[in-house]
Amino acid sequence: MVRALRRPSGGMRRTTSTSPERLTYSVATAAEMLGISRALAYELVRSGDIPSLKLGRRVVVPCAALTEMLDVQPPSGGSHLRPDRSAQSLEP
Repeated sequence: MVRALRRPSGGMRRTTSTSPERLTYSVATAAEMLGISRALAYELVRSGDIPSLKLGRRVVVPCAALTEMLDVQPPSGGSHLRPDRSAQSLEP
């Protein structure tokens, strides 16, 4: 939405209001959110494991694609991730 604001001098100034919700993250921000290093995030972007867009010279990660990627269920037959051993009982 574009609004015109009056300047004290009487002239008009145009401003653009933006929604507070972001559509993309920088690769560094996505890395921080995922808990991985920036270098690994760029490597995963290059390999296609993290969906990305190139806007000019800038590479960004779409919020929706990142959310969708994280919502994917592991393949049937068990998780591909190692179980958290700290959560297991220490009883024999």
